[in-house]
Amino acid sequence: MLIKFLRPEHVSAFLDGSLFFMNTGYFIDLEKNDKKNKGIGDKYEGSHFTFFDNETHTVTIEIDGNKHNLPLEKGFMTLTNGSIRKLLLSCFTNIPFNPDNFYQDSCNHEYKIKSEVLEGLEKEFQDRIPIFIKHKPFFERFDTKAKKIGFRRGLVKYFDEYSGYPLKLDQLENVFSDTLF
Repeated sequence: MLIKFLRPEHVSAFLDGSLFFMNTGYFIDLEKNDKKNKGIGDKYEGSHFTFFDNETHTVTIEIDGNKHNLPLEKGFMTLTNGSIRKLLLSCFTNIPFNPDNFYQDSCNHEYKIKSEVLEGLEKEFQDRIPIFIKHKPFFERFDTKAKKIGFRRGLVKYFDEYSGYPLKLDQLENVFSDTLF
């Protein structure tokens, strides 16, 4: 299920065929500067993560020619290419059809979204209007129109920054925008 959550003032334009894109820097700054938009903003948007733990890593700094090991339990370091802030994004919500998200109503045998999923979406996208989209015709039309300008689209794969990043740094040297997905 594909959903676009829109501010009320943007619904008509979207339904008329306009698709608004915001630069990545907006989403980075949104979480840094506005804690209530944590689900929408992402201060690590477009960052590459390196995980550290005290069993396999040490962090050393040099001060006046003397090297000092810093105590470390666990954490991560991020690397960001500054030009990533200029890329344009339009975000949608995809709810995979699986038992974690849906249940079958025993009365009419229809599948329904679980209440905890709906509550989470309502909290994350408070004051926004959900527009449900038939993803196949939407993306067929979008791909046809956007082919001329060069674009990338894909599902975002979320990860736990403390358990390992899915991409190696050398994979990103030519296409750092892969960090967005």
